[in-house]
Amino acid sequence: MAKILDMNIKLKTRSGRSLTLQKWLGGKLKFFQTSLLAAVFWQAIIPLEAEDIVLTIEETFAAIEKQNLQVLIQRQAVEEAFQVALRERSELLPRFSLDSSQARSQIAPVGFGFDFPSPPPVNRFDGKMVGSVPLIDVVKFANWKLARYNHTISELTFESVLQDSLNNAANAFYSHLRNLKRIEVLDANIKRDLALIDLAQNQLDAGVATKIDVTRAEGALATNQKARIQQDTVVMESALRFKLLLDLDLDSELRLISSDEVKPLLFHGTDYEIAGLLELRPDYLIAAEELERNLAALKYAGLERLPSVNFFGEWGYATSNILDGGEKNAWLAGISFSLPVFEGFRIRSNKRRAKSLIKSQELVLQNIENQVGVDFKLALQDVRSRFAQIAITLKKVELSEEELTLARTRFIEGVADNREIIDAQAALADANDEMIETLYQYDLSRLSLAKAKGDVRLLLSD
Repeated sequence: MAKILDMNIKLKTRSGRSLTLQKWLGGKLKFFQTSLLAAVFWQAIIPLEAEDIVLTIEETFAAIEKQNLQVLIQRQAVEEAFQVALRERSELLPRFSLDSSQARSQIAPVGFGFDFPSPPPVNRFDGKMVGSVPLIDVVKFANWKLARYNHTISELTFESVLQDSLNNAANAFYSHLRNLKRIEVLDANIKRDLALIDLAQNQLDAGVATKIDVTRAEGALATNQKARIQQDTVVMESALRFKLLLDLDLDSELRLISSDEVKPLLFHGTDYEIAGLLELRPDYLIAAEELERNLAALKYAGLERLPSVNFFGEWGYATSNILDGGEKNAWLAGISFSLPVFEGFRIRSNKRRAKSLIKSQELVLQNIENQVGVDFKLALQDVRSRFAQIAITLKKVELSEEELTLARTRFIEGVADNREIIDAQAALADANDEMIETLYQYDLSRLSLAKAKGDVRLLLSD
């Protein structure tokens, strides 16, 4: 056993060279350390591939509620307002505490006009339970009620922030989808340009066309290739904006699935009563709740002149020193009464401020009521108009395709040069791009209508 553990034992390699056990183990350890460092190095310089992300508009809305930073921040604001309301309510509940103190005091006999012998120092220990109950306190009650109003307003504000975030996400979704479809259109344009170059070259070889026909086709190809390169930047920008809204990995591949790929394009336009719309609009509900809070503040400002009444008490024992066996029961009970006589005109200022806020909030509500009707009617008309334009734009695409076919036939037959083909291809490219823009504007009009109704998520049911 001692020989086996001897680090100087001689070992022979395959090449016949002699090594001690210590050198052989040292070489193996060095090889292992080098391999480990190399693995760590390659792991650092070669990043893992980001996971592909595939989203529909429904999944986008669900992600916004869970991942959007603005939504998460406002959710914490709701929790904060709720805890403030609980804190204000605690001021209305009974309070009890256990108090104890050990003191030693020396009374100095001064002020009598003659010398008086000093009494000996006195020790005193008090152990007691102290409690108080507010019986009547308008200020504390008002603070609690107003805090509850603030909590309700924070919940409505959360819904408003959520609606804005959903609206922004839908805008980003449809914008990125439009940009992706434009890449498809540009790729189709380049494919047609390449086919035209081949056709022009064949016609030139056959003596039917001239060199300018080939040059003209190559110029059209260069224009579309330039536009295609620029579109990559546009797509990257819209993708990054979309990922930022959903707090996604910026390096991940993003693919969006539009609703028209899942279900046929439909139009549903329904007239709504304005009163019903107001009940769904977060901005109106917030303004209405703020008005109620200001009315309550005016009411409680007038009640601040009422007295406050509190019950208080103590119960325990007193002795010279703790645990000395000489404990005596000691207790105290009473009621305190406080009536404001002059508070520096604070109450009057609070009432005037509350009246001003009430008047201002009434005007805000009136303005929102008027705006809601305008928003809804315009959004409904825009949806109807955008929907009608789809069929017209689709017909325009079909006519452009037919024009391109006729122009290509004329060029092949040698009765015209390729300018007609280039013009027809440009017209078809414009028509396809216009079709994409028409569908995009239609989706945005549906989004505006859903927002005018009070909930962007109604977009999913329209």
